[in-house]
Amino acid sequence: MSTAAGPAASSSRGRGSRLGLSTQILIGLALGALAGLFFGEPVGALQPVADVYIRLMQMMVLPYLVLTLVVGLGQLDVRDARRLAWRGGVLIAVS
Repeated sequence: MSTAAGPAASSSRGRGSRLGLSTQILIGLALGALAGLFFGEPVGALQPVADVYIRLMQMMVLPYLVLTLVVGLGQLDVRDARRLAWRGGVLIAVS
């Protein structure tokens, strides 16, 4: 058995040939929009799948945002925390 085919085969599927995550998301978004435009009501059956996907994303993102905010606020010194609280209070009072 030859070992020469191993590295050559793996280099053809190298990192440069794969699409990045943001590119995959944009392609999926475009394909979804096109499917909705061209097929209309029949693809409405996919709405529950889309809702589940969005809810799963929310379950992952919202705790991450809260944790990031808590850690960020915890690292502020007293002067910066007071300034942030004052500006936030003014913003809430104005709106």
